[in-house]
Amino acid sequence: MCLQAFESEIKSNKDQLEKLINDGERIKGEKPDLASIIDPRLDELKRQWKELEDTATEKGERLYDANRHVLYEQSVDDIDGWIKDIESQIVTEDVGHDLTTVNLLVQKQNILEVSLLSVCGLYCSSCLLYQY
Repeated sequence: MCLQAFESEIKSNKDQLEKLINDGERIKGEKPDLASIIDPRLDELKRQWKELEDTATEKGERLYDANRHVLYEQSVDDIDGWIKDIESQIVTEDVGHDLTTVNLLVQKQNILEVSLLSVCGLYCSSCLLYQY
């Protein structure tokens, strides 16, 4: 969040930078003898601004990469917990002794299969996002 606020601050100040550059160019046009003083300062200002933008972009990319790793690890932990939950549901002594209990067990099995397919699809597509 702090990076986003910083990037917003940079963007909001870009207009002031452009106004300053335009004012410098205007003054140079009005007083050409000041060009030797104004040009180096404007060039340095532009260079520093570019460096600031590049640094902010680089930091943002590094934070994104670090966060992507954390999200991947959280996903792995979620999958591990989900697998343990499914394993506990699958391991059962109940084999059904009449048609009603067998139908209930079949419904439970169908729900587990649908859940398995949906979660596998979700996490497999997520894994593609986290590839390095």
